Amino acid sequence: MSKPVALTYGRCQIHALVDSFNDLPGLADAYEWVRTNPETTESEPALSPDTLRRCEIFFLQIPMTREEPGFVNALPARCRVIRVPFVYCPVLWPQRCVDKREYDHAKYTVPPFFGDRVMDELMARGGNEDEILDRYFSADLAARFKVERVMAYWERAMKEIDSRCDIPVAPFILRHFQTRRLFTCEYHCTGELLLALAIPMLEMAWGGGLPWPQVEFATLGRLVFNDVPVHPSLARALKLEWYRGDLPYRLDQQGYFLMRDYMRKYIRHEC
Repeated sequence: MSKPVALTYGRCQIHALVDSFNDLPGLADAYEWVRTNPETTESEPALSPDTLRRCEIFFLQIPMTREEPGFVNALPARCRVIRVPFVYCPVLWPQRCVDKREYDHAKYTVPPFFGDRVMDELMARGGNEDEILDRYFSADLAARFKVERVMAYWERAMKEIDSRCDIPVAPFILRHFQTRRLFTCEYHCTGELLLALAIPMLEMAWGGGLPWPQVEFATLGRLVFNDVPVHPSLARALKLEWYRGDLPYRLDQQGYFLMRDYMRKYIRHEC
């Protein structure tokens, strides 16, 4: 007999969360766990009529755009649709740009996805590594990118996304943003923020009685790829209590590095 389907739609955050549910006793074997994303077409098995007919739980990640996938209307009436916000953090990395340099595909589990426009400009001006790094660390990114305006925009955007979701997350982020590290890069959050989403998702889908210590353990190790350093001028302007100059940052498959060493690797195109 075919199992009921637990369907997920969205990007890496929502899939990481639901993967953690799939590790929990009593849930792993109870469902057929099916992933979809905006590139999944209705001709694929993940969105076949049989899959949609058996769908009992649908975790739908709500992005910045307002569109929802068309197949939502094809789900059976008994299916619980749980809308979860897409979370992101532009205010810690306003200098982010697309890294257009070629990279070694064999070196990375995931390709480099963070370019730094300030560092790119300094590299283009020339100088040795230490001169470039000194200029980079003395720059005031908070002033250049008007971080107060970025913060205000981000707060409005989060609240707008929340307004279309069953699980609001903006209050948690804004309450803890200065005191806890909630993001490792613009589009990846820490286990603490994933857990803040996971608990209400589980409660809405299956109610109480779940093994909460195992839920916490399952979520904390998700989305561990690359960290991206936070520039000290931004940390000062945003009054980040959790920030330290000696924070280690992870580079996929290479280990952990202090920010100056990390950015030196960026200059050398080793990250």
